[in-house]
Amino acid sequence: MTSSDLTFDVRDPTSVGKIIEMPPTSPQQRFGMLLRQFREACGLTQADAAETVDVSRANFAQWETGKYLPAEWRITKLDDGLAAGGRLIAAAAAVRPPEHTRAVTRDEGLTKSLLEVLADVRKALLDQLVLGADLTPRGWRHNLVANADDPSVLSTTYGLKALAMLGDPHPSTRQLVENVMERAARDAKGQIIGWRARTQPGPTMEATGPALDALLRVGAPIEVDDVVRILGGLLDDTARQRPFVLTCALEPLLVIAPDAPLVKDLVDALLACRVEEDSTLLWPGKRDSSIDQPGLKASVAHTARAVTALRKAPGERARAAVAAAEEWIVTPTSLDGVAEVIQRTKPEFSQLTVEHFTAAWVVRAIAGGADPRAGMGRALAYLWGRFDRKLSLWTSDNGEAPTWMLADAVVALNDAARAMLATPVDRDVG
Repeated sequence: MTSSDLTFDVRDPTSVGKIIEMPPTSPQQRFGMLLRQFREACGLTQADAAETVDVSRANFAQWETGKYLPAEWRITKLDDGLAAGGRLIAAAAAVRPPEHTRAVTRDEGLTKSLLEVLADVRKALLDQLVLGADLTPRGWRHNLVANADDPSVLSTTYGLKALAMLGDPHPSTRQLVENVMERAARDAKGQIIGWRARTQPGPTMEATGPALDALLRVGAPIEVDDVVRILGGLLDDTARQRPFVLTCALEPLLVIAPDAPLVKDLVDALLACRVEEDSTLLWPGKRDSSIDQPGLKASVAHTARAVTALRKAPGERARAAVAAAEEWIVTPTSLDGVAEVIQRTKPEFSQLTVEHFTAAWVVRAIAGGADPRAGMGRALAYLWGRFDRKLSLWTSDNGEAPTWMLADAVVALNDAARAMLATPVDRDVG
């Protein structure tokens, strides 16, 4: 019996320090048991506790059984709300990959190569392609775990992006592109003005940027001027406050129109969002803490996204901002996913919760730097920690396998593979 196999009854203060032998369990199951003990000590049902961190009772139950681990921000909130005194945070830390985990490597043929795994991922993605009654492809659902939901236009664009990165054209691509184009919002003249998230009434930059990025990757017939016009028309006050939204627009623009005036406007807005932390200007989830949720603390996910986008931006200010943030990217001890709530001032727009695959963006940020070895092993360990080997998909802490998460992972692995593969060409040649 080891110290990790010991527990205490949180409802009985006299039990602290007493040894109670428990059956052998994994660290994740031990976290679940501890979570249940603190919840019961507070007199809360699973439904009550789940509501405090905005998840379903079923998701909370899976945490208690040790099937899944909550995201770090939810663990912190649970630790505070259940008066756990840091014990839940410590128990979760025992489950996370260690800070200096080595990059995954092939061991005497016992592990699959990246090429083999991505072939499995491609098959899993295509297996979840929704077909109509006439067997024509309709698109992908938000959750790639088999379910009865209808496919969404945004999830379909993420599926197209992943398919493009996984190589080899697929016969469904053309029909899927047509489906996405048909579901675009248009003005009175029939011009496309953007795409909308499933829960929103109109187009937004955070939905349109990823849609355009995916369509351009698969060669959709969209003119450069139209891309600039569409994204420029969606640049509202909310977009200017959000690093995530700004990077969604910059990703396609910096590839096809890096010198467009709109790019300078977006880059200036992104640089204005930074806050100072550890004597470095970094990116939080938003610029103005009064608009929909408190807090202006630097975020690993948002800083990694900004660094990845700004590397392609022209101008000395962008290069200096990237250089200042690069060293910080490899220092945080946790790369868990984070979520943010976006609320526009227009009453018809409801709150939109957006999740970020932090590890995938950190991999991309590190891959584009001068020394991709620094911190890459730990970032890849977190990324692979979300990979379900049975499903060949990446899963979130509620057990879903979002299409956007797969797309982020595939792009990150592509960047990492290209950055880490050595060549015989010296840096000072060419």
